[in-house]
Amino acid sequence: MDPLGPNDACVTQLDLEGTLFRVALLCGYGAQAKDLAARMTSVCQGNVGRSCVDAGAPVQITGEAPGEADLRIGLRLGKSLEEAHLRALLPDGRAAGFVQAYSGLASADHPSLGYWLFWSRNRQSIFADLRDPDPTAAGQRVRPILHPSEQARLDVIQSLNLGGRPWGISLELDGDGPRRTYLYWFTSRSREASACVESLHPGGWHQVVDVLGNLLSLPGQSGRWLVAIPLAPSHERDGLWVGNSAWGLVPENQKHRAVGSLMARFRGPRTYAEALWSFCRSSAEPSWRVGRTCEVGLGKGGPRVRLLLTPQVIGAMARISNSESSVSSTGPVDVVPFDE
Repeated sequence: MDPLGPNDACVTQLDLEGTLFRVALLCGYGAQAKDLAARMTSVCQGNVGRSCVDAGAPVQITGEAPGEADLRIGLRLGKSLEEAHLRALLPDGRAAGFVQAYSGLASADHPSLGYWLFWSRNRQSIFADLRDPDPTAAGQRVRPILHPSEQARLDVIQSLNLGGRPWGISLELDGDGPRRTYLYWFTSRSREASACVESLHPGGWHQVVDVLGNLLSLPGQSGRWLVAIPLAPSHERDGLWVGNSAWGLVPENQKHRAVGSLMARFRGPRTYAEALWSFCRSSAEPSWRVGRTCEVGLGKGGPRVRLLLTPQVIGAMARISNSESSVSSTGPVDVVPFDE
């Protein structure tokens, strides 16, 4: 868990466990941070597919507003779900429940992102890749794991002719309540994203553009889009989540102040978010992009905001190229956000 040495830019980089340990400390886990980081590291599996959201890295860290500082971590699980691995972070019953819930999902026949566990103290969900070369095949592949009501909702979404295609599926299991299921819908065009949001949440596009205006000079006109659509709403926060990749193309030196002001405006943990950003930025090479995606949640009580940060970690699972540049490159190159 020790630093593995400075790079050419005099940046001290960390392995995965060292990164998670320090992030847990920032969030106030104190004496529990070391054990939690070790357990999180144990569930991570080797790199498979990649997208601009994760750059092939094994971990993502999120900050959310409104709300207090809370440790929210995305961990790459690999090509299959292993109940024994999940038990390191989940109660036995919930670990088994996730494995059972995804048991009907056939293996992908493309370079898949595999599965991701998104973990916080109170909520956990698992994401699966649906970026099949044939969008129709993606829809067919996911149907066996959907409940009848969720299949009906999927049929409605597909009948709207929204443009775009399925990109992923996410399941969240409560201890004793109904599950929450989100379909991730990808579109490369802002006009298709706008039509999708307005079809499913009238008036929501204005809120999305307003939030993104805190980060982008042309909000609503740049980047690619992921719309997370609830298939079975069961909670007051279960509205749309609209993700945009354009923040990943903003120069890193312009992001720190924007992170703080965005969290302050939407009553989020400004100090924690700024500290998290500073840590991730200071332990990454200059060409690595920490700030990648902003998501806007549309539901009761006004918009919610979620920033996804990707720390640069080194070690066996992290010997991969950044979406913008490799570790050895001299500068960023053009990319296709949410690349398929």
